[in-house]
Amino acid sequence: MGMFKIEENEKFFYKVVGELNHLEWKLEWYKDTSPEGYCWANRKVINVGPANENVKRLILHEIAHIDTCSEHGNKHKKEFWLRYEKLLEKYLPGTELSNFDKHCKKVYCGN
Repeated sequence: MGMFKIEENEKFFYKVVGELNHLEWKLEWYKDTSPEGYCWANRKVINVGPANENVKRLILHEIAHIDTCSEHGNKHKKEFWLRYEKLLEKYLPGTELSNFDKHCKKVYCGN
């Protein structure tokens, strides 16, 4: 991912967490070849893999974890999906869940 894309995605991240009043959260880039993301509540850090097909969607997926996954265990419960889909509607209108997200939602929620 080029430097412009990294800066654009960082601006997007900090805009969203700012609007959600999660100003203490930071974005850290994960391995260059990784498409994955992680939310580390104990450190208030979100790792994002720049190789993801839609980095902004991945950022919103991880941000959705901030408010919905305070306890350990299943981090993709119904509350998570409701929050994530609302974030997608607001910040990336018209963007659908990834195929991986659709699979996870079906596994964890049955729909």
